[in-house]
Amino acid sequence: MAHTLNTFVRNFCSNFYENSCVLDETCKVLDGKPCQFFEKWVYPECDPGYIFSTEKDSHRKVLRDYQKIKKSFKGLKIDNIRTCECGKPLMPHKRYCDSCRESRRRLSLRAKSK
Repeated sequence: MAHTLNTFVRNFCSNFYENSCVLDETCKVLDGKPCQFFEKWVYPECDPGYIFSTEKDSHRKVLRDYQKIKKSFKGLKIDNIRTCECGKPLMPHKRYCDSCRESRRRLSLRAKSK
């Protein structure tokens, strides 16, 4: 399922609660207005895995939808996202993705048991 701007806001905005904004009476983004909180905190801090999701155009679609609201919004620089040795995006303060971390842990335990 391709994410739209509405589902992106509903899933990632910490101020979106019970179909409204905690900071305002209505969600500005859902009303088609620019939102500084969305630009500064929600969009940049979303899960990096979302950018590299199986649906390659999902992230671009969210960006295009928001740029219809605010044309000067540039979005993220995807080049700056750290990746694991396997190529998956890394969350902040992590050295390895979950699958690489688990396989490295198994290798370490095998080496200790010999």
